[in-house]
Parts: sequence; C-alpha cells; structure tokens
Amino acid sequence: MPLTIASTWSDDGAPLDSRWEVVYQLRNSDTSVAVEFVSAANLPDVLLADASSVSDEFWLSPEVGAGSYTLSVLVRDPAGERSPLALVIVSVQPDGSYPLGSVEVAVGNAAAPGLTAHKTYLPLSASAGNATSVFNSTGVFISTARVQAIRQAVSDRRAPNYAAYERLLYECNNAMRTAPNPPRTLYVPPFYENPDGHGRAKEAVKNDSNNAYALALCYRITGNESFAQAGARVISAWSTTLTKMDTRDDTTLVFSYHFPSMIFAADLLRGAPPYTTAIDQRFVTFLKTTALQGSSMNTVSRVGCGYKSGVQLTNNWSDWGTVLAMSIGVFTADTQLYAESVQKWRSNVSIQIDDQGNLPIEGRRNNCSGDTGLHYTNYAMQPLTIAAEIAYNNGTDLYQDQRYQRAIHRTAEVDRYPSRFPFARHNDSEYVDTRYKVAWLEVARNHTADANADWLLEQFRPVVTTEVIRYATVTHGNLQVR
Repeated sequence: MPLTIASTWSDDGAPLDSRWEVVYQLRNSDTSVAVEFVSAANLPDVLLADASSVSDEFWLSPEVGAGSYTLSVLVRDPAGERSPLALVIVSVQPDGSYPLGSVEVAVGNAAAPGLTAHKTYLPLSASAGNATSVFNSTGVFISTARVQAIRQAVSDRRAPNYAAYERLLYECNNAMRTAPNPPRTLYVPPFYENPDGHGRAKEAVKNDSNNAYALALCYRITGNESFAQAGARVISAWSTTLTKMDTRDDTTLVFSYHFPSMIFAADLLRGAPPYTTAIDQRFVTFLKTTALQGSSMNTVSRVGCGYKSGVQLTNNWSDWGTVLAMSIGVFTADTQLYAESVQKWRSNVSIQIDDQGNLPIEGRRNNCSGDTGLHYTNYAMQPLTIAAEIAYNNGTDLYQDQRYQRAIHRTAEVDRYPSRFPFARHNDSEYVDTRYKVAWLEVARNHTADANADWLLEQFRPVVTTEVIRYATVTHGNLQVR
C-alpha cells in the first residue's frame, strides 16, 4: 500500500551538494529503522525557490509489520563522506534526523494513511558539521534555565533583579513605540578622528539591538506577545534592509559590540508565534552572509606600548568580534565557526593578559600614558566575559582558564582601588567612573567569588552599559544557574 509524504522545503541560501539525498525512515519504538525511502527530489533543484512543495509516494512492503512507527527525515551523503547532516531546525535529534510524526500501519498494510509534514526546514548551515559533533546548546547568551530563574526572581520581587526589571520594562514600553531604523549600508567613521560622525553612524545599530534584546526579555518574563511581535519586527527589518557592510574604520568594531544583543533577542524569541519560521530563516541567512562580515574577530591591534614591533597583538577589537562570531556560530548551529571563536578567545587571553592578571595592551593606552587604560581594561574584560558565558551555555567552560580568572580578580581590584592600577596614576575617588564599565562583573561573579566585585556591584546596581549586555542585573544579578 502507498505511503504519501508531502512537505514544504525552504532554502536559507546555504550551499547544497547535489549528491545529498533526503531520506525518510519509519522507526520502531527502540529507534531502529524498520524501512527507509529515498526522496526522488533533488535538493538544489527543489530549493531554488523560496519554498517548494515536495510529494513523495512510497510503497510499504508486506514485511513491514503492523504497529505504530515514527516517521523521521534526515539528509545523507550517499558517498559516505559525511555522517547524516543536522537539519537547521530546533528539534534535531543527535543522529541528525527530525521526527515528523507517527504512522499507523495496519495488518497487511491494508490502509496506510498519508501524512502531511509541513514547514520541514531542510537546508543546512554553510559549515554544518557531522551530526555527532553538533554541540548541545541551551541558548546563546541566556539559557533556558536562566529564563526560568529570571522569571522567578521577578515574580518574587527579589533584589537586585526586580528593580532592574522595572527599568527594563520602562525601556520595553518605549521600544514598542520606536520604529527600527536599519541602514542599507553600514559605515562608522573612526571615533578619534570624527567623534560626532561616529556617534551618529552607530546610533541605529545601538538602539535597535538594545531594543530588540529588551523586547525579547520582556516577552520571556511576562509572556506578552506584543513584546515578541515588536522584537520580531526589529529583527526582520535588519535582515531585509542591511545588505552591505563597509568594513573600513570603526564599522566592524561597532557592529561587533552592538549587534550580538539582537542575536540574543532572536534566540529568546524562537518559538514565539510572532517570530515566524520565515523571519528566522531570513535572519539565519543574514547572519551567515552580511553580519559575519561585520566581525572584528581577526583584527590585529594597532596599539601595544612596550611590546616589540612585529608581534601580532590583539585587543578589545578582536574580543568583541569573537562575541559576534561565537553568537552567530551558536545561533546558526555552525560548529566550525563556534570552534574557531573559542580558539580565538583562548589565543586572545594568552596574548592580552599577563601573569598578574593585568591587560598591558589596554592598560598602556593613550600614547603609553595609561590615562584611559582602566576604561579599556574593562572594555576588553566585558567581551571576554560575554564570550565565556556563551561558551558555558554550549558545553565549553572557559571560566576555568586561570589567566582569565586572575584578570577577573585583578580588574575588580583596580576598579575599586584605581590607585593600584599599574599603568597610570589615579586616586581612589576615580572609582565613580566605573559605573558604566562593570556590567561584565554581574556575569563573571556567578562563576567566581570576589569581594571587590561584590562591593562594586552593590554601589552601581542596576549596572548600565550600552554594549550588548545592557540588562545584566536583570539577567545575571545573583543568579547562579548551572
């Protein structure tokens, strides 16, 4: 008797190999394969359109016994060069397959009903790894368990989260009334040569990224779909409008230290009805093409007082670019990009942090005077910590790196006591300037005890920053989630 499988396949623009085949399997209750069928459709041909309907008809042999089976679909390389490839869908199984539903087979196959599987998203991410190497993600920056912890803290009106949440809710209500404003081409002039032009050029990516993140958090905390709808509108606007990244001057740095929060927003909105599959697919394509060009991960530092010429140094530019690349890698299930960004983090830590936990490349800024070194030290620690948190959510514990641990403690110390900063003369009253620098401590403090960090956070909560983790007191303040 025939079994008809109808589905809709959508293309996200990822490269497809004509050798790859779509395989449907009827699986027993123990997940063993009872029978499998290969689709007659050719992946590249079918997916030239935005969405194409495919209908395959297979005949069940009498050897397929009566009972209930799970119908699964997977993409396979018949040449055997790759294991089954993970589909870009939320519910992918460890072996790369995706369950479409149940099929009841009657005795003797007398009546095998047709099954319609709609919106089966089949294209692969550009660097899709073998199914055995796909990491087990619990989220990009905010894990599923952390969402629940935040909701409980707000429900209990617990300090410090609730006061910070009230501020967040105020900003969400303002964001609901703000239209997204993405440019078609992003270019940001250099801050130290054109500060006014720099500020104007980055306003849209800063505001829209923070607004999208705020709206997504408000949706997850309150369940109000109006917030999700507004957040999805911002994400959709950027993925359909920004088509060119002019990577000169400060463009990649600015994009790297603002845009990741929009990726965090999309991650939080996945599964919300207003954030549709179509919006998600367009955003995935946008991230793997346009947005990834905006990463400053591989930027070599142009500063480095006290270091020999010819040594390739990195500073906060590379750190912020690593946050963007790692966020894209996790969100698009690109294991290769994720692995590259983790390796870059390790390399940056070994280059940037000395044995005492200082960051000399940042500390000696401003013509080796160090006058701005305390600011830039925090400006590097923030992305290093954000990346560590993303990696932690995805099975890589970078918090255990001893050099980075020393930097957490040393930076908290000199933030509280600037007179101890080794690269410039400060007095301890200057700690008041730290208010806009220490948001990263809300995150790091959940992984390591530090009395100076506790003192600073008590002074400045809710902490304030415009780069990526604006709402750190809401999401991480005294919330240790494992």
